Amino acid sequence: MPDSFDLLVWADTSVLEAGVDSVILSETGNLRPPGWADRVKVFQEESEVLPDAILFLLGERPSASARAMFFKMFRLGVPVGALVSATDHSSEPVFSKLKEWERLWLWQTRGDLIALLQNTVEQWICSINRDLDSYPSGEELIQSWNGVAGESVDMESLLRAFSILRNRGFVCLSGSMGAGKTTLARLLLMEAADEGLVPMEHIDSNVSAFKIERLLRGPDDCILLFDIDSIRRQTEIHPLHLFHSVLTVILRATDSRRRVVLTSSDPRMAGLFSLFGDAHVILPAPEENRQWRIEEGEKALSAFKNLDLFSKAELVLLSLFEPIVSETLFRSSLFEIWSRLHFLLRETFPRTETLEEMYSKTRASRGVTPFRRLSVDGVIHLCSGDTLLLSAVDRGLADLSGGGSPLIRVVMETLLNSSVPEQRRAGYSIAHMYRHLSSSEKSRLLFTASKETIEENVTDFFAMLLSDREAFDRASEGLCRHILDSGQVELRRALALALGNPWLRKDHYFRDLVEAAAADEDELVRGNLLQSIDMWGVAGDPGGFVETFLLDRSPVVRRVLLFLLGRRFPRLSEGEMAIVNDALSVGSNDDELTELVRGLMNRQMGEFDQESCDLLWLLMHRLPEGGRGIVAFTVGARIRFFDPEIRNALFTDIGKNDIHTVAQCMLMSYEDLSTEEKSILWHLIAEHMPVSNEMAAMVLPYVRILEEDEQRTLLKLALTGEGFGGRESLSQLLAGGREDVAWITLDVVNSLLNKGSVEERLRLPWFLLWNRDSLGEPAWNMLGMLAADDDASVRKAMAFGIRRLGLSGEKELKFLNRLSGDSERSVRAAAGEALAELAESEELFAGQVAEMCSDSDPFVRMSILRGANCAEKPDIQAKTRFFVSFLDDSDSSVRLQAVNSISELQSIPEVPKLAEKLASLLSDRSEEVRDAVVTLVTGHPSVTTSRTLREKLPDLYLGRHSGGDSLAVELNTARQLQMGLLPEAPPEFDGYDIGVYYSSAREVGGDYYDFFNLPGRNLGLAVADVSGKGIPAALTMAGMKGTLGASVQSIFDITKIVSQVNNELTMKGEASSLVGMFYGVLDTRNGLLTFCNAGHNPPLLIRRDGSVEELETGGILMGVMENAPYSMGTRQIHSGDVLVMYTDGITETMDENDVEYGVSGLTDTVLRHRDLGADQIVDRILKAVKRHGGSAAQADDRTLVVVKHR
Repeated sequence: MPDSFDLLVWADTSVLEAGVDSVILSETGNLRPPGWADRVKVFQEESEVLPDAILFLLGERPSASARAMFFKMFRLGVPVGALVSATDHSSEPVFSKLKEWERLWLWQTRGDLIALLQNTVEQWICSINRDLDSYPSGEELIQSWNGVAGESVDMESLLRAFSILRNRGFVCLSGSMGAGKTTLARLLLMEAADEGLVPMEHIDSNVSAFKIERLLRGPDDCILLFDIDSIRRQTEIHPLHLFHSVLTVILRATDSRRRVVLTSSDPRMAGLFSLFGDAHVILPAPEENRQWRIEEGEKALSAFKNLDLFSKAELVLLSLFEPIVSETLFRSSLFEIWSRLHFLLRETFPRTETLEEMYSKTRASRGVTPFRRLSVDGVIHLCSGDTLLLSAVDRGLADLSGGGSPLIRVVMETLLNSSVPEQRRAGYSIAHMYRHLSSSEKSRLLFTASKETIEENVTDFFAMLLSDREAFDRASEGLCRHILDSGQVELRRALALALGNPWLRKDHYFRDLVEAAAADEDELVRGNLLQSIDMWGVAGDPGGFVETFLLDRSPVVRRVLLFLLGRRFPRLSEGEMAIVNDALSVGSNDDELTELVRGLMNRQMGEFDQESCDLLWLLMHRLPEGGRGIVAFTVGARIRFFDPEIRNALFTDIGKNDIHTVAQCMLMSYEDLSTEEKSILWHLIAEHMPVSNEMAAMVLPYVRILEEDEQRTLLKLALTGEGFGGRESLSQLLAGGREDVAWITLDVVNSLLNKGSVEERLRLPWFLLWNRDSLGEPAWNMLGMLAADDDASVRKAMAFGIRRLGLSGEKELKFLNRLSGDSERSVRAAAGEALAELAESEELFAGQVAEMCSDSDPFVRMSILRGANCAEKPDIQAKTRFFVSFLDDSDSSVRLQAVNSISELQSIPEVPKLAEKLASLLSDRSEEVRDAVVTLVTGHPSVTTSRTLREKLPDLYLGRHSGGDSLAVELNTARQLQMGLLPEAPPEFDGYDIGVYYSSAREVGGDYYDFFNLPGRNLGLAVADVSGKGIPAALTMAGMKGTLGASVQSIFDITKIVSQVNNELTMKGEASSLVGMFYGVLDTRNGLLTFCNAGHNPPLLIRRDGSVEELETGGILMGVMENAPYSMGTRQIHSGDVLVMYTDGITETMDENDVEYGVSGLTDTVLRHRDLGADQIVDRILKAVKRHGGSAAQADDRTLVVVKHR
């Protein structure tokens, strides 16, 4: 049953604007989950269970708590992504790491944020695979066995198996049912667990050799039990040759610390096991002390026949889902079957409470044989715990089939009609007893299969259907012919994977089915057929199909063919050898060579004769980069089987793409390497592990196989490498609980503390702090030594590490307090920055931070300010008061840092002395400081328009003096302020052309225009004219911009936005607070303009057909009356229409006779040029105004905004 994708959303609310986190939470729950999950489940709080991924929402800089969470999840191996509203992110370690992973996604507007969520983030989530390949493991697995009766097994077999397993890395156990294979295997796993290996059990309906191989090559030392009887249905329908290939792939990945125990009761499998020589242990037939197992099977069949239909349903369902199913899916399936049976037999539907009570008494809910209850990835699963008893159930199920039992009909209807692929797959398992089904049951099964859309389900169904020649009837034949003649290509591909069965190729009546697939127009159909033929074996090649495919030049077929030929080499016909030689020729296809080498290596190592080795040697010199890696991967731990020439070719001239896999091959075969080969391996490790997290993650788990001095060398390389890869991977290994690695690590660190160079010791603070929980008290002692290191750079690295990791525990703060009194200013600065960033509100004004504020070195004081600027715990009032205390610092660099710190706040509250100190800094000796104050005012208009600040600013700044150089300087400063408030360029929207023009009559004007990008491709448009001119008007403009900008992001109703701005202006009560403004919102998707005109010149809407409208709807000037009423208007803007917004400086331009250009002049100009683009229309208007005004000086500010709908 699909599970939820658990996504932890961590919003850094301390640095984000209000409401952004709610956007994230509302959108993420609607994202498409990965294929293995049914939904995205969003969490905001961390829990004991690790999430499937964590998505950060960060601002310009991640806060301390954000960094702490990031590095915690990184260390635990949780996938991490981040949506970041930053522009410069190059110097922040968190951002650098996210950028390296390509999971740093930048946004500016809420529209950007939503678009990223719905596209990039969703794609990332869909790419994440929970470790669904994992199997029941560890202590929980051992406990699920409910004890192991070791006294009943054959002791001689047990001791022999122990010895084989340690020496060869795998053992094969065979014997009849009841011989004790499972018990013996479990004893082997328990013994290995005592040696430190993780016990695991393969319980999966699919046989994926590569999944098991990936597990064996993973970071954990493990021992895997693979009971082939648990997939008995797969062994019934698939050829022995397939399992030979599967086991070959699995066993090549085993070594002394990665072991596999194989068990089977199938005599065919026993014959396969014998190919592995002395690794095969045949258990003797059951003696008297185990005869009860045989009798138990017969009793189970008899008991099953006597059960009622409701009790039989539980066992039948387990048999069909065998070997494993989530309890959630099993329970829902069983409830539906019970409900149908209840209605069928009693003509009423059962209550949910009744079904719950019935389930509480089942074997499944209690874990009674043949059921086992196991937790896999935190989800309870039910699996078959006794193959012997399940075989009895199968026999009973066959007796029910075809006999008109309502149970079979209900089970088929429930499972085959389900929308859940896993349920339908269980329903198709009924095909195993196809010959026993009634005609109607067969029809229902075949019809459902013909409509199936999941390729895996179709493939399994046809494999079952075609496995029994005697059961293949006219109905199933008809389905196959229908699919091959006119079926969808996906169905033809699935069917082709089953048509290689030898009886089909030999039977003259049915051979045309195979021929149809061999001639199919789709190369994947043909390739799948050849793959099926190869799987069943080509001995004798009945029908001559392999020979036919020698002439097929399609890329897919040729690759499958070369894999087949490589596996059979050198036993090839003349035509087949020609294909191989063609692939080896100059200019050959790299993909074909790769498949040839894959096929060649798909054999037991003992099968390599001289000819095979010669071909392998040749291939390794012809393969593209990455080819040696393929060879190394397939060799695994079996390098001892190859001669020196092959080994030399494999381990020299290693390409970049081969390094990882070749190194792993060498580690897996470490005991068999020569001195020279070991030297090559150590060179690869030393060169690549420090800079490659992937390389380090692969190498470090092998520390157990090394000698003591080699272990120390490996961990020293990881700890002291210039790159972070080794330390990061070692940290993740420690997070996984590797205590053996922890002790070696501490030993190496201790040696570095005493004998290491400064560069080596510099790497240690971060690592020890990051792994303090895994390394325990010794790590804290070592950190104390680093805090007292003779070299200042090491002590500084200690403070840096604490801050960057966001650590604010008692021990970490004690280290910082100690370092804050260091003799070196760089150390004090790093400690002060960390203390300020991690401080509570009151700690900014008392204790160590307050004491450091009087440090004699301005660099230290600046660092404290930077730290306080990033602090998340103090409220904004406390931070502002703290920064204000530095505005009169004796050093200009500190004053500059204080102004910048205030400027970076999201909003600036009124605090004592803020206005006076900012005003005084406008005359600061430092030009940088003066410019920074202007930048602050530009970024925070509310500061400029606050009554306190306006009253405290110098008369010169308010424009009340009348001349002189000082006035010119101040006017120029105010001009910078004003220009910083206007947009740099108009926005761009598909289908619209926007042109603008602005010119002030004096150094500082009162006109204002702005654009706002709003959600849903909406564009906010504002044009305003502030009464008066000069600096007072500019200051009013700044305040209005701040209020308007905040309102449009949080208020939807346009009239409420205008009212909000009006009330703010009315409160000021100054002459310059009278403002006429037009504000509108244009929906660029459909052209709808919604607007409110607050006493401004009515914009002109000039239609394509020449008609003209003036947009007057709105209300009075803003700033006249508090709570003045405003109304809203709407207009539809069509293609070819032009919207012209302007101020009176355009229309009131006078000619020499004092005649205005006027609205009529503006209208005539636009009408004549309405077919032009927006910029061209602006140009024509300005030229007309200039002609009308002649040589007269510009008397008023002029603003134009033209929007043309293309």
